[in-house]
Amino acid sequence: MLEELEPGDTLVICKLDRLARSLQELLVIAADLEQCGIQLQVLDHAIDTATPTGRLLFQLLGAVGEFERSLAIERTKASVEHRRATGGNLGGGPRAYTDQQQALGRRLQQEGQSITAIAKVLGLPRATTSRMLQGAA
Repeated sequence: MLEELEPGDTLVICKLDRLARSLQELLVIAADLEQCGIQLQVLDHAIDTATPTGRLLFQLLGAVGEFERSLAIERTKASVEHRRATGGNLGGGPRAYTDQQQALGRRLQQEGQSITAIAKVLGLPRATTSRMLQGAA
């Protein structure tokens, strides 16, 4: 999209984070746009880089956005570390089958039963049975 813009165009975006992932990347893109004579408008914050105030607000909000992303990453890492240390749940739902169903399924598989037949015996969906017997679920 950026390659299609021409001098005198205005790039309109909804939010700053839709244009770049970091403040540095955002500033580089904004500088490139300015150098090419392309204006930038951000609808979410009524920013227009055609004005000095708009350029200042653009840089401030870009810095705040990067700061928020960094905080979210830190919080997520801290949460995962805490859950690992305390034996908490790291996500994902409970298994759809028991250890007994898995053992019986493996025995039936060794006896040459089809996945469909094993699923019927265990009372599980065929896809779940297949993943269970492959060890992926």
